[in-house]
Amino acid sequence: MGRVRAHLTALVILEALNWHWAASQRDLPRAAVSVWSGSAQLLVGERVTLSCSVPADDSHGWRFRWFRDGLPLRSFASAEERYSVAPAFPRHSGRYTCLGEKDVDDGSAPRTQLSPALRLQVVGGWAVVQLPPQPIFIGENVTLTCHVWANPTLLEVTFYKDGRELQRDRNPKLLLPHVSKKDQGAYWCKVTWWHRLQWHTTQSVATELPVMDILTKPQLAVLSGTPTLQGQTLVLECQTELNIPKKGLHMRYQYFRDGQRLGIATSKSRYMVHHIGPQDAGQYQCKVTVSGLDLKKWSDQVHVPVLDVSKAAEQDPVRRARSRSS
Repeated sequence: MGRVRAHLTALVILEALNWHWAASQRDLPRAAVSVWSGSAQLLVGERVTLSCSVPADDSHGWRFRWFRDGLPLRSFASAEERYSVAPAFPRHSGRYTCLGEKDVDDGSAPRTQLSPALRLQVVGGWAVVQLPPQPIFIGENVTLTCHVWANPTLLEVTFYKDGRELQRDRNPKLLLPHVSKKDQGAYWCKVTWWHRLQWHTTQSVATELPVMDILTKPQLAVLSGTPTLQGQTLVLECQTELNIPKKGLHMRYQYFRDGQRLGIATSKSRYMVHHIGPQDAGQYQCKVTVSGLDLKKWSDQVHVPVLDVSKAAEQDPVRRARSRSS
């Protein structure tokens, strides 16, 4: 019995160490990549400048590291907050991320989390569908632009989504009001213009439109592992992410077992039950609300069983294997 208890205790300690490392990463501020000038969808030979920002009160003294598809773009640490691509070629396409680092007086080097990726699309040809600055959230009004090299006077512009015609007129812009997940897809345009006594027609490549949730669906994690032994501490964490970079927004967390509320909503994403007993087993669920947005989301239910030490010993795979061999 002592060896079984030691085996289970070691698993709990390992899980706790992994949780503490992940929690330390989540406590760091997250950098953000945005388009400073130009567009994230551009034609060969054009220019775009990206900017890396840090959500901190003191924005001075930061160094920035830039990555494309996970690989560093600059080998030195004193990179500037802006990164330019000019002239752009298809090889510059990819997912751009950044992070910030900063020296402080005590010798430590605080850093940010890696930013969410911004996709840069550089295409050949004469036309490309340009999106507004990302991220694009559910419920926003989104305008797509059919951009043509040298900006000629267009006589006809046709927009398509996933092979279906959406709009045909002279307007190079397409308005998508109150976008939802259904608006995600591949958009392209076909244009016609008159130049030097000749008709010209071209079609762009497809551009993917991503639509994000302001608040991702919560995931309820049992950090103490399952099944949980009687007398141990049950540690739950409601994992979600608020994607909109707006000050004054706060998330509040509330936990439920078998549909019954466990205490009041708080700003803490973790919930603990000390000295857990059989009465604490059940279906657990968490709810996240965002103040100022009238927004709430629920996690899926997670079953948490509670076992005494003798039953845990029966379920230990090492002990079962030895019992079969004997």
